[in-house]
Amino acid sequence: MTEAIKILIIDDNEEDQFTFRRYLTGKACPPGKHYHIEVADTGEEGVARFRADAPDCVLLDLSLPDTDGLSVLAQLAGLVPPAKLCVVMMTGSGSETVAVRALQTGASEYLVKGKFTAEALCNAVENALEKARYRQQLAQAQADLERFAYAAAHDLKEPLRTVAGIGNLMRKHLTRAGDDKALTYLDHMQNASSRMDGLIQGLLDYSLVNRQQAAGQLVDLNHVLGQVTANLQNKIDESGARVQCEALPQVEANEWLLLQLFQNLIGNAIKFRSDRPAVITVAAKAEASHWLFSVADTGIGMDMEQARQIFEPFKRLHAQHEYEGSGIGLATCQRIVERYGGRIWVESEVGKGSTFFFTLARQK
Repeated sequence: MTEAIKILIIDDNEEDQFTFRRYLTGKACPPGKHYHIEVADTGEEGVARFRADAPDCVLLDLSLPDTDGLSVLAQLAGLVPPAKLCVVMMTGSGSETVAVRALQTGASEYLVKGKFTAEALCNAVENALEKARYRQQLAQAQADLERFAYAAAHDLKEPLRTVAGIGNLMRKHLTRAGDDKALTYLDHMQNASSRMDGLIQGLLDYSLVNRQQAAGQLVDLNHVLGQVTANLQNKIDESGARVQCEALPQVEANEWLLLQLFQNLIGNAIKFRSDRPAVITVAAKAEASHWLFSVADTGIGMDMEQARQIFEPFKRLHAQHEYEGSGIGLATCQRIVERYGGRIWVESEVGKGSTFFFTLARQK
């Protein structure tokens, strides 16, 4: 049985279009595969066709008459879940920098025009499709696991509330009885109960990221930051922290997800403050295909050798008695950013503070 696969070529060069068609319909095409090919001459037309036709794979040229391929790639990444994005980026000349940026933005394969054969192109398309199939299988498995985790965490909330309620009743009784030793034990129990509640809520928030609709309306991030500072006002007042912000752009996204992203990053900056006055600076810079955001602080900083593990769920660099928390906030941030085809990382130095960077696609 022949498998029909829809390919969208976004390239304004007619000679290249003809060559790619010939390669994909020739003998190099894998047996049992039929490529149905559509062509778009501009980035704008390519995005429109992508929306309308939902191709299985895109061959995307870096140089287009109305924009650049990286900008188009960022737009495509915002239209589908990361697991479904299947793009082979092509350029007229090899560039390691462009290749890295393309792969970071969501491309599955990278080819240099004039330097690949029909077999190499077909292999690149098949590899990209195979990667997409694997990612989708993995995403389905993760979704099943998350549904279980969400249900389990949600169900644990009720007995935990019961434990907390009984603990409050016991405290009243033991206080009247003057049993200080029992009150000490009760303190330990209620502290453990509070930590468990924080872990469960963190797990619920983490699971909710993928249960939220990624696409949304145009969101003013200045408004989002205002909501975040209002939510964190008690912590800001208690710590004496100062949150300062340059003008932020508008992005097309889910407002709740962006609220969680900024709230986790700014909340962490407040938590891990040093003896110096806590100053948190939020900024955005326009790049070619995306916005580069930064959240910088004057806190305790961290060893960069430990930087990778901080984005893993429940990974902590400090003991619970030093800094409270579930250890899942930064994992949630990473999940939100990656839903929009971006990436997040940190630059830090012990005793000198940290700066968290993340990218989001720019809107045309």
